[in-house]
Amino acid sequence: MITARFKDLCMDATDALSLGRFWAGALGGTVTDLGDGACRIDPPPGRPRTEAIWVNPMPEPRTGRTRVRLDPGIVGGTVEQLDGGAAGIRDAADLPWPTWIFQPVPGPKTVKNRAHWDVTTAVPTPDALVEAGATLDRSPDDEIYWWVLRDPEGNEFCAFAPKRTGAQSPAPAGVA
Repeated sequence: MITARFKDLCMDATDALSLGRFWAGALGGTVTDLGDGACRIDPPPGRPRTEAIWVNPMPEPRTGRTRVRLDPGIVGGTVEQLDGGAAGIRDAADLPWPTWIFQPVPGPKTVKNRAHWDVTTAVPTPDALVEAGATLDRSPDDEIYWWVLRDPEGNEFCAFAPKRTGAQSPAPAGVA
């Protein structure tokens, strides 16, 4: 049993307000300028406050794969083994997404962190994300059924098409 409490979901950015505006637009939230170069992405109306994302200015440029970080704490939840060597935490109180998935990677950690976003698009393509400033790195192929993109600061994230009846289900939204 996990016994901590979720605290914050954070991103580091060279230009926190610009990156906050991109993600607020992509997620349907609003940006609150905190007046010190940082901002908070508030969730859409009706969503829990725990879904807020803090975007903090960093003086150094991004040097690794992503600068998403979690200030975690989780109460309860079930840890379970998933396909392909992955593991997940499900049904944890205060977690702002239904599942937290940990995927195996081929090498040791060499940069600040290796967390990334997974988002589910409202339509069957990631075109709106690209139009808003994301860069497409990889499209669905024989190995994956999602898109791999980078936000305006180069942070990697995955975009899944909306779930369709009878189709292969995308991974849960959240961080994988």
